[in-house]
Amino acid sequence: MAYLYEAVRLYVNFFQSSFKLIEKVRDGATTIKRYSPPTTPCDRLISHDATGAELQAGLNEYRSGLDPVLLLHTIREA
Repeated sequence: MAYLYEAVRLYVNFFQSSFKLIEKVRDGATTIKRYSPPTTPCDRLISHDATGAELQAGLNEYRSGLDPVLLLHTIREA
């Protein structure tokens, strides 16, 4: 199971885009939600103002060494 969770964690954090809720406004019974454009958690971390240049470079280097097709294959086998 640890082998599966490691592959899923890497795939989700580096390659699977997701929406993030920015704003939620309630007007009576109607709720209006605004979402950010879909990005990966890694991209969100890299673009954050508090993230240093050294960490950004390290994340980009780590991501360039990953193969999303191989991770999906590993997930399906596990």
